[in-house]
Amino acid sequence: MTRDPLFAKSWDRRETPPDSIYLKKHLQDVLVAAEQVLDATAAMQLMSLGLPRDPWEDDLRRVVRLAAALHDMGKCNDQFQKMLRGLVRSQTLRHEWATLLILQQSGWSDWLRPALGENH
Repeated sequence: MTRDPLFAKSWDRRETPPDSIYLKKHLQDVLVAAEQVLDATAAMQLMSLGLPRDPWEDDLRRVVRLAAALHDMGKCNDQFQKMLRGLVRSQTLRHEWATLLILQQSGWSDWLRPALGENH
């Protein structure tokens, strides 16, 4: 059985699609970028909020990584994929809302809460 790849964004169809258009690679790239932003700015972000690095930095890193890894999960819906393939013009429900629904309907508290740490 073959499966079509899941796309994260559109591309110029006259060219070979870059790896970054695929959802898996896009989510990996966003996670790497989020970690780089955290490395460069986490201490300053916490300071600007008046929060000490200990214990807040670990929480900030967990939440940002989780959000980066999951932010486009809703793009795996049929309408979004058809839209990127040029088979439909628009989506009934935007992928951001589809992400939220997927997380809510999946029982997210059961399988995502451990990623946030012991205190959550």
